[in-house]
Amino acid sequence: MKPPALSAPFVLLYFLQWLKKHHPEIVFSVLALRGGSLKAQFEELANEFVDISSLKATEYTFKQKFLNKLRRKFIKKPKRINIHEQILIELAAQDFDIIYANTIVSIPVSARLKSWSGKSRLVAHVHEMKTIISLSLPNFIDFIPEIDLIIAASETVKQNLVRNYNLADKQVIKINDFSVKKQPEVLQQRNSDFIVGGSGTVHWRKGSDLFLQLAQITKSKYPDLEIKFQWIGAISNTDKIIYQADIEKAELSEVISFDGEKENPGHFISQFSVFVLPSREDPFPLVAIEAGMQAKPIICFEQGSGTAEIVKNGGGFVVPYLDIESMAEKIVFYYKNPEKLIEDGQKAKQLFKEFTPENICPKIFAAIKNIGGE
Repeated sequence: MKPPALSAPFVLLYFLQWLKKHHPEIVFSVLALRGGSLKAQFEELANEFVDISSLKATEYTFKQKFLNKLRRKFIKKPKRINIHEQILIELAAQDFDIIYANTIVSIPVSARLKSWSGKSRLVAHVHEMKTIISLSLPNFIDFIPEIDLIIAASETVKQNLVRNYNLADKQVIKINDFSVKKQPEVLQQRNSDFIVGGSGTVHWRKGSDLFLQLAQITKSKYPDLEIKFQWIGAISNTDKIIYQADIEKAELSEVISFDGEKENPGHFISQFSVFVLPSREDPFPLVAIEAGMQAKPIICFEQGSGTAEIVKNGGGFVVPYLDIESMAEKIVFYYKNPEKLIEDGQKAKQLFKEFTPENICPKIFAAIKNIGGE
């Protein structure tokens, strides 16, 4: 099973939008390992856009055909030139000042580009934590000597890198992820239901299975409380069938729903009373930033996400890792103390309001300029 999409593509998109607005003199190209839902927006922004996943290995440029003709003439078994390799060689020939690897999985390709380039510096923006790094790039440590700067999406990410990959503290810069501040359009007035919200692609990393268990424990321990649970985010047909079976067997059909991916998640977040983050690994999820901006108290696990670094200062609760019963107790606390729910919601809004492109992008740009020697 592939890991769900991380915040990284959105963070890169927002950064490039900011860069084009504030530094139009900078020319940048985007190499996508796979297109994704943001492809059209990246194409519009970039001076050059290449989606390497859309290129077929059987496609050749004129140069490739010519070289293959020579090989057939002089070599019995000619070696085919891979279109992906050719694209990387042609990109490297541009001698970029900065090669920016936006996720852990893009580091190998970025390191190859650097090795073929004459002057490029490699910046790795790491949004992933230990388990995902181990699954996605188990030999990450081999690439560290090629990286000139590592940006960590949260302090949790940074400390993981320092502890597990023999990096010095000064080799990693922490710059929190950020989100575009959006005010949801009001489709209807806030209903009177007490809704516990969760969001993200249904996947073990996001803890969507724990969200289901959280609903079961809450309903079992507090059967008289009218608390509903709603999860928004992409769900595969297979998972939808599995989760629905669990919901029916646990007699939770009136309590919890997994409503799939939404074009307007902000509308749904606005209807939540509390936002829970049952993630096992979530560096600094944008949806938590958005929930905080909408004055929703956040309940999350210690060591589960970088969000805990902020919530420790107020605006919600941080409970022991995988302690679903403690999470349920905090939900009930907010249910029984509406004034505290409002107070912590306003605190969350205050704490998360700084995580916007206007505040964070200049920090990324300054770090990149510094490593570029400008």
